[in-house]
Amino acid sequence: MTTPCYPSALWPEGNQLLILKASMLEGEDAHGAFLAWRDSTVFDDLDHASFRMLPMLRWNIARLEIRDPISARLDSVTRFLRVETAMKRNALKRILQTLEASGIEAILLKGASIGLQYYPHPSLRPMADCDLLVRHDDRDRALEALAHDGWFSASGASDTHHYSSDLFRKEFPSLKTELHWRSGIQAKLSEDRTAWKHSRQISFEGVRCRAFRPEIEIIHACRHGYNWTPEVPPMRWLMDCAMIISRSPSPIDWEFLADMAREWEESLAVLETVSWIRREFGAEIPDAALRRLEGNRVGVRERKMHHLKAIPRDWKICARLYTAYLARELPIWRWVFQPRVVLGYFAAQFMIPDHSDVIRFFLYHFWRESEASRRIILRRLLKALLLAAGSRRIFVRMISDRFMARVEEPNGICWQKRRVEFRGFAFPLDGDAPSRIRLRLMEGDVASDLPSLIDQHPRVDLPPFFPDHPAAKQSGFSIIANIPEKRCHLRLECVVKNGWETVCEIEIR
Repeated sequence: MTTPCYPSALWPEGNQLLILKASMLEGEDAHGAFLAWRDSTVFDDLDHASFRMLPMLRWNIARLEIRDPISARLDSVTRFLRVETAMKRNALKRILQTLEASGIEAILLKGASIGLQYYPHPSLRPMADCDLLVRHDDRDRALEALAHDGWFSASGASDTHHYSSDLFRKEFPSLKTELHWRSGIQAKLSEDRTAWKHSRQISFEGVRCRAFRPEIEIIHACRHGYNWTPEVPPMRWLMDCAMIISRSPSPIDWEFLADMAREWEESLAVLETVSWIRREFGAEIPDAALRRLEGNRVGVRERKMHHLKAIPRDWKICARLYTAYLARELPIWRWVFQPRVVLGYFAAQFMIPDHSDVIRFFLYHFWRESEASRRIILRRLLKALLLAAGSRRIFVRMISDRFMARVEEPNGICWQKRRVEFRGFAFPLDGDAPSRIRLRLMEGDVASDLPSLIDQHPRVDLPPFFPDHPAAKQSGFSIIANIPEKRCHLRLECVVKNGWETVCEIEIR
């Protein structure tokens, strides 16, 4: 295994590194990092990842008796995040009570578990959402029990090819809980069974539940955190791992950690993480632990996944990454024998409405981006398949010409509903985007809203004139809508301060 390198897309630099050090170090080192961060940061322009670090920063400078005028603002943010975290914990407690009443065991994941066990106080570890893991066999019972208690899923509740479902309540529309039946997108069922076997019982707000042992908690944090994201730099996993290593009630079993990292194909991520923590935070990690991790055998697939997770995503990178994830559970040579499973998996990950549309989606992108020689190969392959099926040559030419025309035409990929793709304008892709976008059908001076599905997944390409910008910040929306089978005029509008404003218009023939 080679010496770890730290890609800038993932590892904190500049002010983000300073706030981490100010939150974790001791004495003069923490004080110096805090002053450097304060002097180089515009508080009102703080990025979201750093904003979530402020409670821990405030706790550490108060513990070290560092006094500064900015402490008042830190107190205000800490109070806000404390209330928000308490609301999420109350919602999580209600879900755990519902599952316990139905005889279903659950494991706390990520922030809920780490904040409870390893942080000085759970409120110092803000959460974007609450994550729970149930056994794969208990999935349907858990969803049914939670539905009876008033929880509903916006999507994915009936999708067995996904790994989790987002749950909401009408009383708390802004609170989201993610119920997992797999611990993550790349987790194998055998790995989850191992995690269940080594889990331990804990109490969450007086309700019994379970948690991973510290070594598996570190691997899970690395698997989830070592992952490029377009909006929020994933530096939280470094602090989580550092807290687990320094505050675990029992010493870390480095042999067990290395064995599990090898089995779960996370040796590279774990090695780079613990090396970084020892280098930047001065954590007490023995040399023997690093040598043991360096001695793990790393396969081609792990290297591929490790590389792809650290770079910005477009649809091609996502497809390669999802292919590697699925190959962990279902070897590629078996895909031809289980096409429905494969199509269902990619339909779930790319959020495509119908499984058969997955083939058209990939053919469209292949045609749009491939060279002329590859297009000729695709046409010849299609003709060969039609001839082998017994079709006459005149019908083969007609069918292939019509098919290739539909693949080449962007609006030809219309699936079950006619598909319109708006591209070439920048718009923030965040969780509120669907409520701030609408598609309207213009008939003369009369405008009517069209029910539409706005696809926010970064499946579109990185713009060639902005190669360094994330796809989610510089690409347009893909919209699937019920469009009349006739020539029509469509208008895309978004919400601004003064109301609805036209973004772009398109005419469909």
